[in-house]
Amino acid sequence: MGHLLGAVTQEKLDEQRGVVQNEKRQGEDQPYGSVFTHIFEGLFPIGHPYHHTVIGSMEDLNSASLDDVKGWFNQYYGPNNAILVLSGDINAEEAKPLVNKYFADIEPGPALSKWEAWVPKRNVNTREVIQDKVPQSRIYRLWVSPENTSSTATDLFIAASVIGDGKNSRLYKEPGAILATNTSTLDVNRIASFTKRPEDVVGMHFFSPANVMKLLENVRGEKTSDEVVATVMDLSRRIGKVGVLVGVCHGFVGNRMLHKRQAEAVQLVNEGANPAQVDKVLFDLGFPMGPFAMSDLAGMDVGYRIREELRKEDPDNAPPRNWTDDLVEQGRLGQKTQAGVFDYKEGDRTPVPSSEVDALIAKFREENGIQSRDISDQEILERCMYIMVNEGAKILEEGIAARPLDVDVIWIYGYGFPVYRGGVLFWADSVGLKTIYDKVSQIHQETGSDTWKPAALLEKLAKEGKGFYS
Repeated sequence: MGHLLGAVTQEKLDEQRGVVQNEKRQGEDQPYGSVFTHIFEGLFPIGHPYHHTVIGSMEDLNSASLDDVKGWFNQYYGPNNAILVLSGDINAEEAKPLVNKYFADIEPGPALSKWEAWVPKRNVNTREVIQDKVPQSRIYRLWVSPENTSSTATDLFIAASVIGDGKNSRLYKEPGAILATNTSTLDVNRIASFTKRPEDVVGMHFFSPANVMKLLENVRGEKTSDEVVATVMDLSRRIGKVGVLVGVCHGFVGNRMLHKRQAEAVQLVNEGANPAQVDKVLFDLGFPMGPFAMSDLAGMDVGYRIREELRKEDPDNAPPRNWTDDLVEQGRLGQKTQAGVFDYKEGDRTPVPSSEVDALIAKFREENGIQSRDISDQEILERCMYIMVNEGAKILEEGIAARPLDVDVIWIYGYGFPVYRGGVLFWADSVGLKTIYDKVSQIHQETGSDTWKPAALLEKLAKEGKGFYS
């Protein structure tokens, strides 16, 4: 680096300044990208070397002059501040003449003063709330700890190990403490099986963004106590949420139905529909957005990770790979990258159909021998909605939800189902369960797919001329 000083010109400085500024913008435009800037500024006082990130502020980058850079090189890249690392089949005697040959002409700079440890003391707690384009909210609780080599750090490590580290910790053994997980798909019973008090384990599935969405799916495990259930249901009310009690299955109630709808939306596109058409049908029904725009908003990588995990854990019931997986692997993650199923302009959340995605879909059809066909809006509506109704009936059969109202409340408060239509199952009653059952049976016969196998409850109610609410 010492040899670079003579090559640094104003032109080179401006060029590299642009590179670093672009790197900074790209980092800060990522989900949670500005979090650590706020953390460093909040934890460390002005003048502390950790008060800013490594790159620093955009103002610092803009104001750095050629003289500043040259002074920085002279101060920090002199040989007297260098550490020579030897690796491989070479010793110090062999290395020294090589060092003299290549680096002896670099002028020594001033010796650097050694920083004294500076652990800021905080007398009060501070809190900051920031807004960002992210798939879900995060809470950071941070404090400044002493350097690793200090005796204080050793004391802190011992205390943390006793209080909160693993199955032998006091926190783990503390009777009455509820162990709640915010998972949206993981098995709460399996999580509980790793504890000595599974009766205190419960799911509390907040919906993203948590500061806006009112739904809270409270997941009761097979050993969760009545007291814990009553506590989390009351807590839901006290924090301004609409709590719904559900049982354990993959995706619980909301996401289990959602995954079926999303898979069917993809299948419709496979067969000949386009993403914008599918989204418009669901939007016209009253949803705030269609399934593909919703995936772009949440982040395409979220569903991708769930599918990949399911392919590992339960390959027999996992969805086959499709063009949406290719999108993620090509870096099209949705609104946060300005490219997902749709394209997005800077600062504009309006989905724009993408020719790149259209080409990818056409390639997928060709590789899988799919002959594209015209698909009507009515077919899209029936297949996207009826599959949810059928899955909702299975959820009621299995006791995952106690009543149709619970399913509908979840979809109204968690997914934006139009409240004036009363919820998925209430809407199904207005269509007529016999109409839905006949279509579900027809698709099942045509496809042979277990997904479309009519739920026993749906069949029973349809043949009795009843609805979910009658």
